Parts: sequence; structure tokens; C-alpha cells
Amino acid sequence: MELQDDSHETSEPQLTKEKLNELNLYFAGYEKCERCRQYKTDISWCNICNAEHFSKLQWESGNSIIDKFIRNIQNRAVNHHRVLEWVSFENFENVECIAEGGYGVVYKAKWKAGRILYFDNKTQDWYRRKDMNVVLKCLHNLNNTTEQTEQFLKEIDRQMQSHYELGNTVECFGITKDPNTKKFMIIMNFMEDGSLRDYIRNKFSTLTWNQKLEILYTAANGLYNIHEAKLIHQDLHTGNFVLSGQSSFVTDFGFCQPANYKSPEGAKKNEIFGVLAYLAPEILCGGKHTMATDIYSFGIIMNEVASGCPPFYNRPHNTDLALKITQGFRPEINKNITPLFVIDLIERCWSQNPEDRPQAKELQKYLSDWHLHSKSESFHEIKDQMERMEKSQNFENYLNSIPCKSASSKFYDSYTSRVVSIVKSVGIPHIESASDSGVYGLTIPDENDEVNNNEG
Repeated sequence: MELQDDSHETSEPQLTKEKLNELNLYFAGYEKCERCRQYKTDISWCNICNAEHFSKLQWESGNSIIDKFIRNIQNRAVNHHRVLEWVSFENFENVECIAEGGYGVVYKAKWKAGRILYFDNKTQDWYRRKDMNVVLKCLHNLNNTTEQTEQFLKEIDRQMQSHYELGNTVECFGITKDPNTKKFMIIMNFMEDGSLRDYIRNKFSTLTWNQKLEILYTAANGLYNIHEAKLIHQDLHTGNFVLSGQSSFVTDFGFCQPANYKSPEGAKKNEIFGVLAYLAPEILCGGKHTMATDIYSFGIIMNEVASGCPPFYNRPHNTDLALKITQGFRPEINKNITPLFVIDLIERCWSQNPEDRPQAKELQKYLSDWHLHSKSESFHEIKDQMERMEKSQNFENYLNSIPCKSASSKFYDSYTSRVVSIVKSVGIPHIESASDSGVYGLTIPDENDEVNNNEG
């Protein structure tokens, strides 16, 4: 799913006879286009004709690399889900900031014209889904350098392919540019129920265990699909899942990399990215991201869904916490409100030894079977555990006194992704407090170092 070199090449539609025959053979299940008499590539989509329609649109983003990238995707689109557009910022109204993290700002807006659905041969224009609510994501560190632009486009490319080919990832519609900041923004589907973190914060007391399992199953399905594509997300936390109902979708592919990815020469080898409370111990010790580190993060997420509280909510996110994590310290599991079968999977996911953690395929299967009880060999046992848990006085008491229920927005600041700098790649890290700078600086303490216990 790496961005290919030809994605920056331009693009007049060029079809050889061999390519035309290949398309016709592949899409022979669809009817023929009335205009060109070749097979459509989807029920309401003709790749050949629509590539021609796209080529007639007059627009410029102000960045030739982005222009070529969009044109190339439009020419290859086999249905409307694979379309990417340049959208002038004037097409958006009611723009409001809804979140700000370590790497960017997320806005909600109404897209007046809306996304393309198909080309209407009668009106000779694109038929669109009008007045859509969308998300506009702006990255803090994005500038007009070629390197930064290509990194921005790689995130879009991975997310588009993941949505279409894999599922349970957020759909991208296009690119726009903020006229005030001059920064490019990704246009994405808006999920009405917001991030998983906000959803838990606002609705935890109303959730049944069956609903929690649906949230976890769909989240695990997204992770499974990412790993099946030989990718590692690298920054999993509840802020990077969004919900529609109880269905979870993965977002933020900015640091997603192939499993066999090797950092380029000159890249900073002493930096990692993420939220301290979700980082695997081997990452904090200078190790590389693996599929197993994604699984560790998912275990932390599972316990957050189970308890209604973010990890380590009751202690500073500082040096002391980082040291304890590397030594096996984990968030508390409330056994009065969490079924035993869930506890077992959480503990396996965040095992100190990466080899003891389940693979995403196993994780997805367990959660699928548990959510769809009838497919589970222990159907009655699972159902009984959940029912006993939800009817217990302990469960009711907990819902009435969730520890972090009244926490302020500032409380959640430490749960945004940050830069983590590692000075040495071995040993136990020493993490300086980062509440103001948004940066965790990791060094290896010597005997005279004093542990910093200030709040992070």
C-alpha cells in the first residue's frame, strides 16, 4: 500500500488495446456503457468515460505534486469510492474546530456541493450527495516542501486503499486548502458519534457488554485488515477510532508503515510517536514498531472500553510511569465489571513478552465469536457472564461513580500523540515531563539522575 512513484505523474487517459481488453474481461459482470460501449467498472461508473470527464475539469491546488496525485487517482477510479477531488475552501460552511492533537487540528464542516456519486449523462454533469457533513484534517507540520507534501499524500493513499480494500477505516473524499493558514487539509467522512474516546466518556454508563463487544469487534476488524495488508498502524489509541453507532473505524494513517519498512538514511532514529499510556514497553525501551506493539495498544483500548476510563488516569504521565510500564506495570482491570473472558484477552494483548500476544486474526476471531454469541463454542457461558455482570450491585455502583466521569477537557491533553525522543536505543528510558512542550524526551538515567515525578 505504499504510494507508487507513478502517482505523481500526470495523466491524460491513455488506454492501449491490451488494457481495454483487460478491463472488459475483469468487469464483464457489469453492463456496457451506453456512451463508449465498453463494460462499466461499477453499476453507475464507467472508468473510461469518467476519466475523460475528469480531464475536462479546470482546477489547480497551487501545488503541482498534489495536482498530479489527484489527477492520477481520478483516472484510475473504478467507482465513486475511489475518487479524490480538489475542493475549493469556499465550498465549505459552518466550519468549526472539534479536536486538536499533537499533529494537527480537526474541523467539522458542511460540504455544500458534496461528494461525487456518478456522472449524469442527461445533465452532462456530476451527480453529488449534497450538504454533507465532513471532517477537515489539517496537519501542524505540513509545509510546501516536496518531502512533507509526499508524506501527506501517502497518508491519503493508504487511507483510501484501506477503506476500499479492507473496510473499517474512514473514507477520504478530497483535498482542500485553508486560505488563512495556507495549509492543505484532508476531507474525510464525518462520523456522527465522534471518537471512541469521546463516545466512552459521554455514553459509557448506557452501554451494555454486547454493545462494547461490537465496538471492540469492529475495531479489531479494522486492525486485522491493516495487518493483513502487511502494515503497522503505530499510533493506536481511542482518539484514532471514530464511531457510527457501535461500529468502529480506524483513522489517522500518518505513521502507518509497511511491516518490512526500513527508515531512510538520515532519518531520526531517536524519535517515536504516540501516546505514552498506549505505548508498548519495548517501544519505550527503544525498540521498533511491530504488529505486536499494535496489539499491545489494542489491549489498553480494550480495558478503556471495559472500565470507561483512559489508561493510567489516576497518575502523572511522566518518568515514573514510563519506567513502571517497561517493568510490567499496566492499567488496573476492574474485575467487578469486566467478564473473565475479556480479562484474559486483555492480559494476553498487553503481555510483557511480544511473542505471547495474540495476532490480529486471533483477536478479531475471538471478538467476532463473542459478539455473535451463536458462533461461540461457549455461548451460554459468555452470555451468563455478561448478564451476571450487568445485574450485579457492583456494576450498578460503579456506573454511578465512574472515577474520571467529571474530568475536564484539560485532563485529556496527555492522551494526544506526541514526539518521543530516545537518546539511546537500549536500557530503561527516562522520560522528562512534557505537559507544556508536547514532547517526551527519553534518555537513559545514570545513578545520579533524580526521577522527575512532575505531572505530564
